[in-house]
Amino acid sequence: MSGTYTGAEVANLLRWQRDEVDATLERANQAVRHHERMKAELSAQLQQAQADLGAALLPQLDPAWLSRAIQLTGYTPFQHQDPIGQREKERAQIHGELAQIDADPAMREAELLRHPRTGTLVVKRAELMGHRAPWAEVLDRAAHPRLPHLIDVGYGTERYDVPFWRLSYYQDWQAGDEILEKFPGKQAFGEVRDEILRARETVTTFDQAIGDVDRQLAYGAQLEQRRAQLAHELSRHDARYLHGARERLVQHLLTVDAKAIKPWVSADPNVELLYLRASGLAAKMRYLDAMIQEHAQKASAQLYEQRQGLERQIAKYSRPKKLYATYPRDLIDQRTRSRKERWDKHFRRLESSYTTVYVYDDWSRARSYHDLSWWHVMTDGRASGSYIPEVAAFEREHPDWRPARDDFDDFDDSAAAAAAAVEVEAVGSTGHGVDLS
Repeated sequence: MSGTYTGAEVANLLRWQRDEVDATLERANQAVRHHERMKAELSAQLQQAQADLGAALLPQLDPAWLSRAIQLTGYTPFQHQDPIGQREKERAQIHGELAQIDADPAMREAELLRHPRTGTLVVKRAELMGHRAPWAEVLDRAAHPRLPHLIDVGYGTERYDVPFWRLSYYQDWQAGDEILEKFPGKQAFGEVRDEILRARETVTTFDQAIGDVDRQLAYGAQLEQRRAQLAHELSRHDARYLHGARERLVQHLLTVDAKAIKPWVSADPNVELLYLRASGLAAKMRYLDAMIQEHAQKASAQLYEQRQGLERQIAKYSRPKKLYATYPRDLIDQRTRSRKERWDKHFRRLESSYTTVYVYDDWSRARSYHDLSWWHVMTDGRASGSYIPEVAAFEREHPDWRPARDDFDDFDDSAAAAAAAVEVEAVGSTGHGVDLS
């Protein structure tokens, strides 16, 4: 019938539509991957812009420069949390701890005590280890799984009272002979036992002495490590406090409404331009993130859902009982029509808007705006950013800036997905519908 499709033909049309969705889905994913690369570049630019702004605001951490920075930024917390006072307090604490370390005998006599070759503790430890070695060798030779038991029961002495009819008697006998074999000059296990006990006691004594030396060496090493750490902290102390103060000033500028900030920073044209650059780059990153989220990641989610539905449809129409059924051509054509042109238009608009925002770098232009919205500066108000909360809030306060239409007003593809879910009955069927979802 010229006005119908068989189930097999419908399945082929759905496969074609699935391939089109796959290509579009890849395009959306490519946009996301491209954004991640661009975002890394912008992040480096923003980091540099913030560093430049911080250096211009506070070249040095001294009272005069700090007072100027407060005037340019309105950052009043520095009036109550004086970073200069905090810096000097911490510096005094570091110097105090260094003085205590340097006064410690373990630090004063570090060379005498811990020189790798001639230090008295190092030499003493080597001597103790040398004296310990022969006694430790006795214990190593006597090592046997049953030795602790033989010592405990007094094997080889008059105290040993295990009767000969017990299995343990013969096990002790065998173990004693195995140990005795390792001491050729000894005639009986009792002689070996006495030597083992003397070795145990001697090794324990030496181990205690060596442990005491090791504790002294470790204490001295800890002092040296702590002193090196404090010296390193002191070497970067001023830079760390200066960096921290700059960071707080910059973050304050980038989080407070530009309308409040601009009258302060405009007192220094150089600082104002650096502020606008950092503010613009931060806004650019937020806008591009939102743009990709709204127009690529959401599209990707919709397309993936469509693809899952198409896979289910293909499986249904590929079943033997549906392959040769016939379905109205006009309805099938409507459900499987190409959306490529529509998606091409969507992604061209995304690319155009994305590029417009990404390449913008005329930071001085924003000097002429009292109430600043970077979105409208970057796009000249020709693109809708109403999906971005800060842009929507600005447009509510300034309705004249709102674009006449949304460039992406045809983005939502949920209607197409819903249409594909409508049942289409086979021609000549008894009313059993075919779910295209």
